[in-house]
Amino acid sequence: METAFISGNRDRLKRMFGNLLSNAIRYSRQGGKVQLAIKDNVDSYLFSVADDGIGVPEKEQKKIFQGFYRTKGARLATDQGTGLGLYYIKQVVDLHKGQIWLKSEENKGSTFFVKLKK
Repeated sequence: METAFISGNRDRLKRMFGNLLSNAIRYSRQGGKVQLAIKDNVDSYLFSVADDGIGVPEKEQKKIFQGFYRTKGARLATDQGTGLGLYYIKQVVDLHKGQIWLKSEENKGSTFFVKLKK
């Protein structure tokens, strides 16, 4: 793959991707898989981080990017976390005029998508 160039704040983008990967690892099952993919579009890159972990119930997905919000499953899985990681990620994506969304199924895993302009 060629190098992906994104204009933006390097430290914030680095922390954003680190948080996405850290969450995927934290909420995956023991021996589970985490997958990072990058799709090169004409004017943007689409990044996805997928895990086969606890997932996010549909009724909680709209709240997932709110500050201090943790799903019930996340609270049961680990006492680590403040509920600020996904909030921060959303703020960085918005700052870079990008988009973020997720596809998730409870007990089957989640995929977080981040679309950023080249």
